[in-house]
Amino acid sequence: MLKKWNMLFVALLVCLTPPAQPQSGDKLDLKQTGKVFLAMCETTDKVVHNICVAYVKGFTEGAQLALIYQSAYDQVPLKDTVCVPGSLSYGDVLTGFMIFLRAHPEKQDMPSNAVMLEYLTSMYHCSADEYRSPKQ
Repeated sequence: MLKKWNMLFVALLVCLTPPAQPQSGDKLDLKQTGKVFLAMCETTDKVVHNICVAYVKGFTEGAQLALIYQSAYDQVPLKDTVCVPGSLSYGDVLTGFMIFLRAHPEKQDMPSNAVMLEYLTSMYHCSADEYRSPKQ
């Protein structure tokens, strides 16, 4: 009988416990707006910085792949893509993107992925012949 009451007490305790509030690092939605991206990525926290670098790496490689896929789907030769010079790291690309966002406050309310695509295609545009992957 005591075991039954203990289980009931635990169940009641679980039901009455308020949900945990998210901590500052719990919501890293970098695609919201340029302003949110800046706020999250202008940090000295190494973990958050690495998340921002990983986001830029994934986005850059995704943009390259999308252009290659679109060319294959349309059955036309690949003409243009995004080429990050091999001398730059993705951390360098992140730094450049953040400078771009600060220099263009009018773009900070736009979705950060749209602004990043604009940044990549304007800064690292290249022909298919020039295509190469950045260093890791």
